[in-house]
Amino acid sequence: SDPVISIVNAGADVVIDTEEVYVQSSTSSSPRLIIKNSNADNLPAYLDFWKSSASPADNDIGGIIRFLTANDAGEVGGWSTILSYTTDVSDGSENSVMYFQSYNDGTNYNGMYTGNGRFYGGYLDVGTMIETYAGGIWIGAGAASDTTTIVWDGAAIEFYAGIDDSHYQFKIGTGSTMASNTLITLDADNMYIDTHVKPASDAGHSLGSSGFG
Repeated sequence: SDPVISIVNAGADVVIDTEEVYVQSSTSSSPRLIIKNSNADNLPAYLDFWKSSASPADNDIGGIIRFLTANDAGEVGGWSTILSYTTDVSDGSENSVMYFQSYNDGTNYNGMYTGNGRFYGGYLDVGTMIETYAGGIWIGAGAASDTTTIVWDGAAIEFYAGIDDSHYQFKIGTGSTMASNTLITLDADNMYIDTHVKPASDAGHSLGSSGFG
C-alpha cells in the first residue's frame, strides 16, 4: 500500500539530527521497516552504520543491532545482539570482527563470530573455537590442556570423539565426556583398543607403527 508519510529525495540528502527516532505502532506485526530499490540494475538498497570519527582507532565499534524485550521482572534488555568493530584500522591492512550474541541462563555469550577473514563458533557448546580455513575445519585453540570433544547424541546411546590434551591423546568412545567409556585411544606412536572389542588373548597390547607390540 501507499505510505502515509512520504519523504522524496529532491536532489539533496535528508538529515534527521536527533538522539532517538521512534517508529511505533500498537498493531500486531507492526511497524515494518522497508528499504526499497526499484532500479532495474543489479544493485541493491543499503543499510549503513557509519561510525564517523575524527580519530579512528582499533576496537572502535562500528554498529550494534539489538533485539530488545523484557524478562518477567519487567527489565528490558538486549536478548540477542549483532555488533561489529575494528581490530586494525591501519590503511591497507584493515581487519574487523562481527559478533552474534545471545543469552543463556542469564549470561550473554558470543555464540559465533566472523573476523579477519575467518568464521568462529561454538563458544557456548564446544567450550572453545571452531575455525574453518586453509581447506579444513579446526577445533580448539591450540592451548595447553585444551580438551575438546564432539558428541553424537543417539536415541539410546551417545558417542564421542575428542582430544584429551592433558595426555596428548585422541579418544573415541561411548558416553558424553572424556571420562566416559573409551574404546579407542591414539597417541603420537600407538593405537590402543579397549579389551571390550579385542580378543581376550590380545589384552594389553598396542598397535604401533610396526604392528602389535
